[in-house]
Amino acid sequence: MKFGYIASLLLAVTVGTSAVSVQPRDDNSDIMAVLQDFQATTETILPQITAFAQSGNATAADVMPLIGELNTAAHTAIDALTDIRSSTNGAVRPSDPEVANIMSSTLNDITTTLSAAKASIPGLDAQIVALDDPITTILMLLEGLVMGTLTLIGISVVGVSVLLLTLGLGLVLATLGL
Repeated sequence: MKFGYIASLLLAVTVGTSAVSVQPRDDNSDIMAVLQDFQATTETILPQITAFAQSGNATAADVMPLIGELNTAAHTAIDALTDIRSSTNGAVRPSDPEVANIMSSTLNDITTTLSAAKASIPGLDAQIVALDDPITTILMLLEGLVMGTLTLIGISVVGVSVLLLTLGLGLVLATLGL
């Protein structure tokens, strides 16, 4: 069911982007604002997860609410990016390394933090895998808004691709072509 949703989103973005022309636009401030909010939210959550992972006595019950907050933050970003997408009438903006860089940085931070947490706190697998769909959806929406974003992000996060795999974030890996 989830794979079907992601596959249909991928198809919609692919079909949508091939049928429209690129919209010249130098200003991606709306997209950057969404990604900066997402990053700022994760930057408040991830240190808390790290602290639990390093404490040596944390349980999955301690960390699960924080992973839930990551999921909520991702869904907030999805809603905002969906609103932007619907206001563009399907037009795709030229490639923008800044958009890719902020998402790459956020994805790297999430991946390394959750990997450390999973290694030291048993029982987090299901919560972490639940992030696969929303993160993939963010990536697909970004590609539908800014041409070439997936390629740039994929290049930037290739160093954590094994961590993405061990976390069970296979859709993220597939979407990035890793």
